[in-house]
Order: sequence, then C-alpha cells, then structure tokens
Amino acid sequence: TEKRGKKVSLFVPARGEGLRVMNLCLANAQERLLNTAGKETRTHSVLKELAGLLGLKDVPNRIESYDISHTAGAGKVAGMVVFLKGKPAKSEYRRFMVQNVYGEDDTAALAEVIARRFAEYEKQKETGKGFGELPDLILLDGGKGQLSAVVAVMESRGVSVPVFGMVKDSRHHT
Repeated sequence: TEKRGKKVSLFVPARGEGLRVMNLCLANAQERLLNTAGKETRTHSVLKELAGLLGLKDVPNRIESYDISHTAGAGKVAGMVVFLKGKPAKSEYRRFMVQNVYGEDDTAALAEVIARRFAEYEKQKETGKGFGELPDLILLDGGKGQLSAVVAVMESRGVSVPVFGMVKDSRHHT
C-alpha cells in the first residue's frame, strides 16, 4: 500500500480454478528452487571430491586446462579452457599460437604457452582479472614430460600453483 500509494488487497483463493492455478505456480516455484539449489550443491560436491582426490587444501575456484593441437607438427596451437566455481567460463577461453617450437614437440610447446601465460600474469596481476588472476589448479593434457616442463617454467617464474597431467588409456578415456 505504501509503495503503490493506494490501498492494496491480497486475494488468496480457497477453491476452484484460482486455487488450482495458485497450486501450480507454487509447485513450479518449488521445482525451480530445488533444481537450482541441487545444481550448485552437486557442482560444489564434485569440486570438493576433486580437491580430495588431488590432495588440495581448498576447493579450486579457478581451474585452467591446456592442450596442444597440430597437424603433423604444422599449425601448432594451444587451447586454454577455464572453469570458475566448476562452470565453464567461455569468455575466459584462449587460443595461443605456438611461435617458437617446430615439429611435434608438444612438451616444448606447452612450456612456451605456460611461460607466455604467466608473463601476462606478471603484467596484469594488479587487476586481479583474466590473466591477472592466478588459477587454483592447472590441468594439462599430457604425462610426466609435459608436467615436468610446465613445473620448471612455473618455478623459474616463482609461481606456485598445483599442476596435474591427464593421460588417456587405450580406449582414449582420461
């Protein structure tokens, strides 16, 4: 009444079509609330489980993942995908053209890309956004070789972020 400037009356139907519509609205609102809350809870549970599996102290908020792609050594690019609070942050995805590695040396290409990524971090860290934000976890497509190369680059830059490699089995499952 105060906001409208006129008297406001509320009508709560007790029977008939009005009651049926009101109950339908209530059921829809409850279902929407459960779905929304359920997704958030599931996402947090998965991140918590991931943190436990990897031995992380905290649930990762920003996860960056890197992969190298090329056609028989030519046209080499790296892709970076970002997840914020367990959800894809597509506006943060980046593609890097590999500039100084020739042939099929994915390990060196990954090291170059990580070096460039953290060079940008140094330039932008005051902003705390995009490349200016350190990830809580880095996932690499690769095994011990790629992992060692990336860790060496990060150590040389004084960056401390947990890094894990992902390898595939014979059925191409990670």
